[in-house]
Amino acid sequence: MAHGCSYSTVGDLFGVASSTASQIFNEVIRVIIQAFYDEYVALPTTKDGWKAELNAFLEDWGFPCVGAWDGFHVYISSNLKNFKKRYSVTNMGLIAANKRFLWAGVGAPGSVHDSALLQSAPIFHQIESGHVLPHNVLTLPGHGEIPLVMVGDSAFPSRPWLLKAYPDTTKNQKERYFNRKLRSARVVSDHAYGMLKGRFRIIYKKAECQRHNVKAVIMACIALHNLCIVRSDPCLPRWQLRVERLNLIRKPTKRTQDRQLSQEIRAKITRWLWSLRS
Repeated sequence: MAHGCSYSTVGDLFGVASSTASQIFNEVIRVIIQAFYDEYVALPTTKDGWKAELNAFLEDWGFPCVGAWDGFHVYISSNLKNFKKRYSVTNMGLIAANKRFLWAGVGAPGSVHDSALLQSAPIFHQIESGHVLPHNVLTLPGHGEIPLVMVGDSAFPSRPWLLKAYPDTTKNQKERYFNRKLRSARVVSDHAYGMLKGRFRIIYKKAECQRHNVKAVIMACIALHNLCIVRSDPCLPRWQLRVERLNLIRKPTKRTQDRQLSQEIRAKITRWLWSLRS
Protein backbone atom coordinates (compact mmCIF):
# COMPACT_ATOMS: atom_id res chain seq x y z
CA MET A 1 0.00 0.00 0.00
CA ALA A 2 2.77 2.43 0.89
CA HIS A 3 4.74 1.86 -2.32
CA GLY A 4 2.05 0.71 -4.74
CA CYS A 5 4.24 -2.11 -6.08
CA SER A 6 2.75 -4.60 -8.52
CA TYR A 7 1.66 -8.04 -7.32
CA SER A 8 4.44 -9.62 -9.41
CA THR A 9 7.05 -7.48 -7.63
CA VAL A 10 5.69 -8.33 -4.18
CA GLY A 11 5.46 -11.98 -5.17
CA ASP A 12 9.09 -12.03 -6.22
CA LEU A 13 10.15 -10.40 -2.94
CA PHE A 14 8.38 -13.05 -0.83
CA GLY A 15 8.77 -16.04 -3.12
CA VAL A 16 5.10 -16.50 -4.00
CA ALA A 17 3.06 -16.27 -7.18
CA SER A 18 1.46 -12.93 -8.08
CA SER A 19 -2.00 -14.50 -7.74
CA THR A 20 -1.14 -15.57 -4.17
CA ALA A 21 0.18 -12.09 -3.37
CA SER A 22 -3.07 -10.60 -4.69
CA GLN A 23 -5.21 -12.96 -2.61
CA ILE A 24 -3.25 -12.28 0.60
CA PHE A 25 -3.30 -8.53 -0.03
CA ASN A 26 -7.08 -8.44 -0.46
CA GLU A 27 -7.59 -10.53 2.68
CA VAL A 28 -5.39 -8.17 4.72
CA ILE A 29 -7.23 -5.14 3.33
CA ARG A 30 -10.55 -6.49 4.54
CA VAL A 31 -9.15 -7.30 7.98
CA ILE A 32 -7.88 -3.70 8.27
CA ILE A 33 -11.34 -2.38 7.39
CA GLN A 34 -13.06 -4.69 9.86
CA ALA A 35 -10.63 -3.84 12.65
CA PHE A 36 -10.21 -0.08 12.22
CA TYR A 37 -12.67 1.60 9.86
CA ASP A 38 -15.73 2.04 12.07
CA GLU A 39 -13.59 2.98 15.06
CA TYR A 40 -11.43 5.62 13.38
CA VAL A 41 -13.66 6.98 10.59
CA ALA A 42 -16.67 8.29 12.47
CA LEU A 43 -18.69 11.47 12.98
CA PRO A 44 -18.90 13.02 16.43
CA THR A 45 -21.89 11.64 18.31
CA THR A 46 -22.22 14.28 21.02
CA LYS A 47 -22.62 18.04 21.20
CA ASP A 48 -19.24 18.27 22.89
CA GLY A 49 -17.68 16.35 20.02
CA TRP A 50 -19.05 18.79 17.44
CA LYS A 51 -18.05 21.72 19.65
CA ALA A 52 -14.48 20.40 19.69
CA GLU A 53 -14.47 20.29 15.87
CA LEU A 54 -15.80 23.87 15.73
CA ASN A 55 -13.20 25.12 18.19
CA ALA A 56 -10.43 23.39 16.22
CA PHE A 57 -11.42 25.18 13.00
CA LEU A 58 -11.72 28.52 14.80
CA GLU A 59 -8.33 28.09 16.45
CA ASP A 60 -6.42 26.68 13.47
CA TRP A 61 -8.13 28.32 10.51
CA GLY A 62 -10.15 31.23 11.91
CA PHE A 63 -13.45 30.13 10.36
CA PRO A 64 -16.61 28.96 12.19
CA CYS A 65 -17.30 25.55 10.65
CA VAL A 66 -17.14 21.89 11.72
CA GLY A 67 -15.88 20.20 8.55
CA ALA A 68 -14.89 20.61 4.90
CA TRP A 69 -16.35 18.61 1.99
CA ASP A 70 -14.37 17.74 -1.09
CA GLY A 71 -13.93 14.99 -3.67
CA PHE A 72 -10.92 13.18 -5.05
CA HIS A 73 -10.22 10.65 -7.80
CA VAL A 74 -8.32 7.38 -7.75
CA TYR A 75 -7.22 6.19 -11.17
CA ILE A 76 -7.76 2.55 -12.08
CA SER A 77 -7.56 0.11 -14.98
CA SER A 78 -11.25 0.06 -15.88
CA ASN A 79 -13.90 1.68 -18.06
CA LEU A 80 -15.07 4.30 -15.53
CA LYS A 81 -14.08 7.51 -17.32
CA ASN A 82 -14.13 10.84 -15.50
CA PHE A 83 -14.48 14.36 -16.91
CA LYS A 84 -10.79 14.32 -17.86
CA LYS A 85 -11.31 11.20 -20.02
CA ARG A 86 -9.26 9.05 -17.66
CA TYR A 87 -10.41 5.90 -15.92
CA SER A 88 -11.12 6.50 -12.25
CA VAL A 89 -13.42 6.16 -9.29
CA THR A 90 -14.51 9.31 -7.50
CA ASN A 91 -14.65 9.59 -3.73
CA MET A 92 -15.99 12.07 -1.20
CA GLY A 93 -14.71 13.04 2.22
CA LEU A 94 -15.76 15.21 5.14
CA ILE A 95 -12.50 16.45 6.61
CA ALA A 96 -11.84 17.63 10.16
CA ALA A 97 -9.54 20.49 11.18
CA ASN A 98 -6.72 18.03 11.93
CA LYS A 99 -7.04 16.45 8.43
CA ARG A 100 -8.69 13.20 9.48
CA PHE A 101 -11.76 11.84 7.70
CA LEU A 102 -14.99 12.23 9.66
CA TRP A 103 -16.89 10.44 6.88
CA ALA A 104 -16.02 9.02 3.48
CA GLY A 105 -17.93 7.71 0.49
CA VAL A 106 -15.79 5.80 -2.01
CA GLY A 107 -15.97 3.89 -5.27
CA ALA A 108 -18.42 5.87 -7.43
CA PRO A 109 -17.82 5.99 -11.21
CA GLY A 110 -15.33 8.67 -12.19
CA SER A 111 -17.92 10.59 -14.22
CA VAL A 112 -20.13 11.26 -11.17
CA HIS A 113 -20.19 14.95 -10.19
CA ASP A 114 -19.21 15.89 -6.63
CA SER A 115 -22.64 17.41 -6.01
CA ALA A 116 -24.46 14.31 -7.30
CA LEU A 117 -22.27 12.03 -5.19
CA LEU A 118 -22.94 14.00 -2.02
CA GLN A 119 -26.69 14.28 -2.60
CA SER A 120 -26.98 10.55 -3.29
CA ALA A 121 -25.16 9.63 -0.07
CA PRO A 122 -27.21 8.62 3.01
CA ILE A 123 -25.37 11.21 5.12
CA PHE A 124 -26.80 14.04 3.00
CA HIS A 125 -30.37 13.04 3.82
CA GLN A 126 -29.45 12.42 7.46
CA ILE A 127 -28.06 15.95 7.75
CA GLU A 128 -31.08 17.38 5.94
CA SER A 129 -33.42 15.64 8.38
CA GLY A 130 -31.46 16.93 11.40
CA HIS A 131 -30.01 13.59 12.52
CA VAL A 132 -26.30 14.48 12.26
CA LEU A 133 -25.58 18.03 13.36
CA PRO A 134 -26.90 19.00 16.81
CA HIS A 135 -29.35 21.89 17.00
CA ASN A 136 -26.76 24.20 18.48
CA VAL A 137 -26.17 27.79 17.45
CA LEU A 138 -23.01 29.84 17.42
CA THR A 139 -23.37 33.44 18.53
CA LEU A 140 -21.37 35.93 16.50
CA PRO A 141 -21.09 38.94 18.84
CA GLY A 142 -23.00 41.83 17.34
CA HIS A 143 -24.00 39.85 14.23
CA GLY A 144 -26.61 37.34 15.35
CA GLU A 145 -26.59 33.56 15.52
CA ILE A 146 -25.76 30.85 12.99
CA PRO A 147 -26.21 27.06 13.06
CA LEU A 148 -23.28 24.67 12.86
CA VAL A 149 -22.09 24.67 9.26
CA MET A 150 -19.73 22.86 6.93
CA VAL A 151 -17.91 24.29 3.92
CA GLY A 152 -17.44 23.16 0.32
CA ASP A 153 -16.41 24.48 -3.07
CA SER A 154 -18.58 25.72 -5.94
CA ALA A 155 -19.40 22.16 -7.01
CA PHE A 156 -21.70 21.64 -4.02
CA PRO A 157 -25.31 22.74 -3.51
CA SER A 158 -26.13 25.65 -1.20
CA ARG A 159 -27.70 24.50 2.03
CA PRO A 160 -28.15 26.19 5.42
CA TRP A 161 -25.51 23.76 6.76
CA LEU A 162 -23.18 23.92 3.72
CA LEU A 163 -21.50 27.21 2.81
CA LYS A 164 -19.69 28.13 -0.39
CA ALA A 165 -17.58 31.11 -1.37
CA TYR A 166 -18.95 34.18 -3.10
CA PRO A 167 -18.35 34.29 -6.89
CA ASP A 168 -14.71 35.01 -7.72
CA THR A 169 -15.86 38.04 -9.72
CA THR A 170 -17.09 39.87 -6.61
CA LYS A 171 -15.56 43.31 -6.02
CA ASN A 172 -16.91 43.67 -2.50
CA GLN A 173 -13.97 43.72 -0.06
CA LYS A 174 -15.93 42.04 2.73
CA GLU A 175 -16.96 39.20 0.40
CA ARG A 176 -13.42 38.80 -0.91
CA TYR A 177 -12.14 38.60 2.66
CA PHE A 178 -14.82 36.01 3.48
CA ASN A 179 -13.66 33.96 0.49
CA ARG A 180 -10.07 34.00 1.70
CA LYS A 181 -11.07 32.82 5.17
CA LEU A 182 -13.42 30.11 3.86
CA ARG A 183 -10.77 28.80 1.48
CA SER A 184 -8.22 28.74 4.27
CA ALA A 185 -10.59 26.43 6.16
CA ARG A 186 -11.24 24.30 3.08
CA VAL A 187 -7.53 23.72 2.55
CA VAL A 188 -7.70 20.92 5.14
CA SER A 189 -9.19 18.69 2.42
CA ASP A 190 -6.22 19.35 0.11
CA HIS A 191 -3.86 18.58 2.98
CA ALA A 192 -5.76 15.40 3.89
CA TYR A 193 -5.79 14.06 0.33
CA GLY A 194 -2.13 14.96 -0.15
CA MET A 195 -1.22 13.13 3.06
CA LEU A 196 -3.43 10.16 2.15
CA LYS A 197 -1.92 9.69 -1.31
CA GLY A 198 1.56 10.50 -0.03
CA ARG A 199 1.43 7.78 2.62
CA PHE A 200 -0.27 5.21 0.37
CA ARG A 201 1.08 5.41 -3.16
CA ILE A 202 -1.20 2.61 -4.27
CA ILE A 203 -3.98 5.19 -4.68
CA TYR A 204 -1.68 7.91 -6.03
CA LYS A 205 -0.79 6.15 -9.26
CA LYS A 206 -3.13 3.98 -11.31
CA ALA A 207 -4.28 1.19 -9.00
CA GLU A 208 -3.52 -2.29 -10.28
CA CYS A 209 -6.30 -3.93 -8.27
CA GLN A 210 -9.55 -4.91 -9.91
CA ARG A 211 -12.53 -2.58 -9.90
CA HIS A 212 -14.46 -4.55 -7.26
CA ASN A 213 -11.46 -4.38 -4.89
CA VAL A 214 -10.52 -0.71 -5.27
CA LYS A 215 -13.25 0.43 -2.88
CA ALA A 216 -11.83 -1.75 -0.10
CA VAL A 217 -8.31 -0.49 -0.82
CA ILE A 218 -9.40 3.16 -0.49
CA MET A 219 -11.34 2.45 2.71
CA ALA A 220 -8.33 0.70 4.25
CA CYS A 221 -6.05 3.62 3.32
CA ILE A 222 -8.46 6.11 4.90
CA ALA A 223 -8.73 4.04 8.09
CA LEU A 224 -4.93 3.84 8.42
CA HIS A 225 -4.60 7.56 7.61
CA ASN A 226 -6.91 8.40 10.52
CA LEU A 227 -5.12 5.91 12.77
CA CYS A 228 -1.80 7.64 12.03
CA ILE A 229 -3.28 11.03 12.94
CA VAL A 230 -4.85 9.77 16.17
CA ARG A 231 -1.55 8.11 17.13
CA SER A 232 0.39 11.30 16.17
CA ASP A 233 2.44 9.45 13.58
CA PRO A 234 4.03 12.23 11.47
CA CYS A 235 3.56 12.49 7.72
CA LEU A 236 6.97 13.57 6.47
CA PRO A 237 6.98 16.56 4.06
CA ARG A 238 8.51 14.45 1.29
CA TRP A 239 5.52 12.10 1.49
CA GLN A 240 2.94 14.84 1.03
CA LEU A 241 1.57 15.47 -2.44
CA ARG A 242 -0.19 18.38 -4.00
CA VAL A 243 -3.58 17.10 -5.00
CA GLU A 244 -5.01 18.66 -8.15
CA ARG A 245 -8.18 20.67 -7.56
CA LEU A 246 -11.37 19.33 -9.11
CA ASN A 247 -13.18 22.53 -10.13
CA LEU A 248 -16.12 21.02 -11.95
CA ILE A 249 -18.74 23.04 -13.80
CA ARG A 250 -22.27 22.71 -12.52
CA LYS A 251 -25.42 23.88 -14.24
CA PRO A 252 -27.24 26.83 -12.68
CA THR A 253 -30.24 25.87 -10.59
CA LYS A 254 -33.35 27.74 -9.51
CA ARG A 255 -32.99 29.89 -6.37
CA THR A 256 -34.56 28.07 -3.44
CA GLN A 257 -35.39 28.85 0.16
CA ASP A 258 -32.41 26.77 1.26
CA ARG A 259 -30.08 28.83 -0.91
CA GLN A 260 -31.47 32.08 0.50
CA LEU A 261 -30.97 30.84 4.07
CA SER A 262 -27.44 29.73 3.18
CA GLN A 263 -26.72 33.20 1.81
CA GLU A 264 -28.07 34.85 4.97
CA ILE A 265 -25.80 32.70 7.14
CA ARG A 266 -22.87 33.46 4.85
CA ALA A 267 -23.60 37.19 5.09
CA LYS A 268 -23.60 37.05 8.90
CA ILE A 269 -20.24 35.30 8.95
CA THR A 270 -18.91 37.77 6.39
CA ARG A 271 -19.79 40.76 8.55
CA TRP A 272 -18.42 39.07 11.66
CA LEU A 273 -15.10 38.17 10.05
CA TRP A 274 -14.76 41.70 8.69
CA SER A 275 -15.41 43.14 12.16
CA LEU A 276 -12.61 40.99 13.60
CA ARG A 277 -10.25 42.22 10.90
CA SER A 278 -10.97 45.83 11.78
